[in-house]
Amino acid sequence: MIPSILLLLGTYILFLFWLIKGVTEEDVPISSNNALEVRISLIVPFRDEEKNAKEFLEKIKKQRIDPNFFEVILIDDHSTDNTLSIINAYIHKLNLTNISVLNLGDSTGKKNAVNLGVQNAQYELIVQTDMDCQFGNDYLANLQNLHDAKKADLYILPVFIPFSSDPFSAIFQSIEFSALQAVAFGMALNRHPILCSAANLLYKKDVFEKSLQIRTDDVTSGDDIFFLHAAKKLNFNVVAVLSPKYLVETQPKPSLMEFIDQRARWAGKNRKVKDPNYLLVMALVGMVNVSLILLAFLHFKFFLVVALFKTIVERMLLNQFTFRIDKSYSSPLVLLFGFFYPFYIIGIGIYSQVTSPKWKNRSVEF
Repeated sequence: MIPSILLLLGTYILFLFWLIKGVTEEDVPISSNNALEVRISLIVPFRDEEKNAKEFLEKIKKQRIDPNFFEVILIDDHSTDNTLSIINAYIHKLNLTNISVLNLGDSTGKKNAVNLGVQNAQYELIVQTDMDCQFGNDYLANLQNLHDAKKADLYILPVFIPFSSDPFSAIFQSIEFSALQAVAFGMALNRHPILCSAANLLYKKDVFEKSLQIRTDDVTSGDDIFFLHAAKKLNFNVVAVLSPKYLVETQPKPSLMEFIDQRARWAGKNRKVKDPNYLLVMALVGMVNVSLILLAFLHFKFFLVVALFKTIVERMLLNQFTFRIDKSYSSPLVLLFGFFYPFYIIGIGIYSQVTSPKWKNRSVEF
């Protein structure tokens, strides 16, 4: 059995080096003088975001772009707190005339909120993010330049969870999410996109609308990967751009249970995914981690050696990703993460199959 585990691990290590190659070779787009002709609709679905609403609107106010060249569409998914009153008060206080607030009515869920936002967008180019996200004052202007230079149909853009020293769950969330982003960009920059984040997504309105015509998923939560896979199937031009100019930062989940439920929601979507490249990568990662757990029981000292080697190569990929967005990890917990990860990922997979994870006091259906 051990030779088979080593063969599988060798395949995984080669895969990691291939991802590193992709992350390393990303090109930097050059803008032209026609960027001001690009107009943007910023779509933000939200539910119970009273803690983030004020800061988000202030960030919109600080954007260094003519307000006549973008609009903001906020879609309320039946908030139960004071988010709406805060939004309305600050729209008036900050004189934000290019913001509209929509209500889902009888519908629920982030997927329906995004659909409603796209339907009401008046511009062809759409930026999608979340209200708990932060971005630079030139974020929208940079996206103008990006689209003017690339003229693609769908853009995969970077997201980062800031690294903090406490609590441990926040540290783990940051490292784990960056690992996912590293895989996403490694695949996409090697021309095989399989993952993206709805916290930072740029696309054409007609691409989204055409993707809905062939999609068969009925997941009520966010549906970013289903949109991506549909766009690929329709042969739209999907590009990934890895630069701090287009970076969005989001906060870690405040509790360990909220984080586990989020990851279980993500894992639960796998049963709906049909993209062969995505399934192949998930199968490889799953088999490697199951094999490492078996190895830990069969030969623990050998497990430590193998896990250390695997973790070192994974750290190389993580370092390359964070370098490209001007971030870094210095904590020794990054190495410990590699030893703990096999047990974590298999545990999340099992949890997603035996429970109905929640999102803001709602059960999510797959």
